[in-house]
Amino acid sequence: MLQQAAQQGLLSDEHFTVDGTLIQAWASRRSFQPKDPPPTHGTGRRGEKLLRDTHESKTDPDAHLYKKSDAGAVRPSYLGHVLIENRHGLVVAACATQATTTAEREAALRLLDQYGGSSEQVNASTPPITLGADKSYQDAKFLAELRRRQVVPHVAEYRDNPYWHNALSEGERQHPGFASVKRNAS
Repeated sequence: MLQQAAQQGLLSDEHFTVDGTLIQAWASRRSFQPKDPPPTHGTGRRGEKLLRDTHESKTDPDAHLYKKSDAGAVRPSYLGHVLIENRHGLVVAACATQATTTAEREAALRLLDQYGGSSEQVNASTPPITLGADKSYQDAKFLAELRRRQVVPHVAEYRDNPYWHNALSEGERQHPGFASVKRNAS
């Protein structure tokens, strides 16, 4: 399908968007039982034990209890991810992962690499690749990986606050097209 779209000139090799969505697992919440033996350390910040570390579903051990927003309910879930080219809105790569707090960003990098969206052989005549994303991708490590791949991030910014720090450089904020990302984030 992608080859046909490319032959018809329907694919951009410059401008992409990435996003993830919650996929509810078939497991029920009642199927989650404490792990035996319990883990010695967790996957949370500074090794904190999270519910997904201490409990697992007896019917779907790969499903994680997860919520995508503070207002959402915790459900047994997976995450689905897509990389979309912006010219015609065609999905060029997709995958599903376990539901974790870092899965969206990790999957975005894998999808870029899978599609060939990282421009390692950039020269002055090659326009830079841009990647649009929502605020959940505003992470210093993720942005550093985009820069290493020579991809210009068009990631929505957090409003200044003491908990979340914007990791975009001034040059990235001034890049053409970023104004529309900033305007849509408000």
